[in-house]
Amino acid sequence: MGANNKGMYALVLQCNDLRQAEKALVSRGMGVTRVMGLNNVLELDRAAIFNTRFWVESENHHV
Repeated sequence: MGANNKGMYALVLQCNDLRQAEKALVSRGMGVTRVMGLNNVLELDRAAIFNTRFWVESENHHV
């Protein structure tokens, strides 16, 4: 599903808040480039309140 596109790695996150999302990403050494079309992490925070699943694309594909 586009996960192999130019070394991009797709990661599914299910988080309760922004800190949880950041912790999950940082622990995997990932810099977020796109979160389901959202512009920034603040928008992720707002959506994460609803405990929604997000596709996160990162330039680093190592876990």
